[in-house]
Amino acid sequence: MPENNVQFIRTNGLGRRDTSLDHVSGLLLYSDTLPSGFTATDRVKPIFSVQEAEDLGIVDTHSDEVVATGGQVLITVPGAAADVNAITVDGVLLGLYTVILSDAAADVASGLVDAINALTLYHGWVATLNVATVELTPPAKMGAVPNSATIAFTSTGTGAATVTQASAGVGSVFAQFHYHISEFFRLKPDGKLWVGIYAETTYDGAEIALMRATAGGEIRQLSIYLPDETFATSMLSSTQSQLVTARTEKENMFGLIHADMSSLTLSTLPNLAALTSSKVQVIAGEDGNFLQQAYSASKSYVPGDKAKWLNKTFIANKSSVGQSPYDSEYFSEVSLNLSDIAGNSISTLGASMGALAKAKVNESTANPERFPLRLGNILSIAGFATGDIYKDVSKALRNQLHDYHYTYLREFSGSTGVYFNGSYTAIASSNDYATSENNRTMDKAERNIYIALVPKLADDIDINDDGTLAQESINEYHSIIDGVLDVMKIDREIAAKQVTIDQTQNILSTSELQITVDIIPKGKANNIVVNNSYVVKLT
Repeated sequence: MPENNVQFIRTNGLGRRDTSLDHVSGLLLYSDTLPSGFTATDRVKPIFSVQEAEDLGIVDTHSDEVVATGGQVLITVPGAAADVNAITVDGVLLGLYTVILSDAAADVASGLVDAINALTLYHGWVATLNVATVELTPPAKMGAVPNSATIAFTSTGTGAATVTQASAGVGSVFAQFHYHISEFFRLKPDGKLWVGIYAETTYDGAEIALMRATAGGEIRQLSIYLPDETFATSMLSSTQSQLVTARTEKENMFGLIHADMSSLTLSTLPNLAALTSSKVQVIAGEDGNFLQQAYSASKSYVPGDKAKWLNKTFIANKSSVGQSPYDSEYFSEVSLNLSDIAGNSISTLGASMGALAKAKVNESTANPERFPLRLGNILSIAGFATGDIYKDVSKALRNQLHDYHYTYLREFSGSTGVYFNGSYTAIASSNDYATSENNRTMDKAERNIYIALVPKLADDIDINDDGTLAQESINEYHSIIDGVLDVMKIDREIAAKQVTIDQTQNILSTSELQITVDIIPKGKANNIVVNNSYVVKLT
């Protein structure tokens, strides 16, 4: 026998719960070109950080972009001595050359090539010489921007040229995906995100079922990003149908969606509150840094003014007129203009999903205290995916968009923060499930009650002599459901609950036990009214 001793045996008695899956999210993406870590037979991956996404080939290097071609300037008349010939892009100088006596067209073209390449460090453009033609290659990460940029030749004298504009540039798809993933993890660093990438087709929501099957039903909220399709309400009904099916299969999910809104106008957006897609939230906000006015060489700028030139946004460091955005003495770079590069709206879908994953199921992501969105230059200006800046949109139109149940970015007077305006879904405000939090709260309650009741299927129910249900059986089911909802109440996810079981129901005939669960959700102070006045004395 062992020596005499005092032994300690540890058992679990605190009743601690497993880590909640409320934060588990999904991101449904579409691309005919797959990142390196995805294949046609392996399209859905769980990731836990931006680094993991990058390891799977979802990078922001823009390596998958198609560089615009065809931009060139053919010198047809060299000009006279001392004429200054220049090439500009959207009014910004790329390079200039002063003609000397006896210069031919090829000499002027050569001089312009040298001048442009001498400034490549600043503006990024590269020029090559083809006899008398200056062939221009835009810098990396330009995507679709050169397609709409204006290359121009100017001369102070008689110089002339034939200009061909650039075309066929295509922005990086992977950079867009990376943006949304990085925004998700910025708001929810310890989140779990299932990423699914499917071939581009006309959206019908079918891939939602494929994603949740691969994820084993653990996705609680799913974002759908459709940059190649213009937003239409039919997308919401397709998504709603899939999410209703998920609920009937006990895999309750909530949906967020964004489709391209760059060609739409705010005033004509359809009324989502007139629809019946209660499980779908439409994201219409976008980082306002993407949406600044184009740089003008003739405009006066003061410190803090922002302007975009080609694929970037710049901020004025000091007052200036006519200084190029790449002149760091006068302008500094703020960010890439991802929406211009892509040629479609980007939205705050990633940030919206990150905020939702961060939120308890009962919380509205429109709460400024819990969900500030700005971080430095990221979301420092509220904008809309239609290209509008929040502060430039009339209050009446903003109120209409809010009443129409769009989720967008907003600002408050006296605050430098940026926040979500609300959490409405695509259904009337009178509906119990008109907000994301009401959907998520009931989704969680149903999931948890389901898990708790499955072991009781086909179990015996005791019956009294008069055919009514025995109190002992009623108490058992009361206890099961109360236990589930008590946890949500302790976690402050619901305000109150009540479980009712009709003792007189005829279970012998129906073999069906009817249970009624009433839940009082948390209230929301969406509007706060303060009545104040001067008084002669306090009562």
